[in-house]
Amino acid sequence: QADTPYYGHTLNLAAVGQENDYTMGVELLHPRLAYKPDHFFKTGTISRPFTMPLARARAFHLPWLQLKSGRDDFGNGYGGLL
Repeated sequence: QADTPYYGHTLNLAAVGQENDYTMGVELLHPRLAYKPDHFFKTGTISRPFTMPLARARAFHLPWLQLKSGRDDFGNGYGGLL
């Protein structure tokens, strides 16, 4: 479980062989930042396509979120993911 409300997990789009091979990424959530052009030093483009079908990635992700949160109803429309 997260110790802070500013913590989340990204959907892993890397191809995996089995559901138990799935790993979640980490994302930090924060209030809006007022960026200025001088804040940027490098930009880029993600050009490689992801290999995991989105529906399959989501099917792996939700059970892992439910397990990590300790809530079987997480993501079922009760203040969770959906």
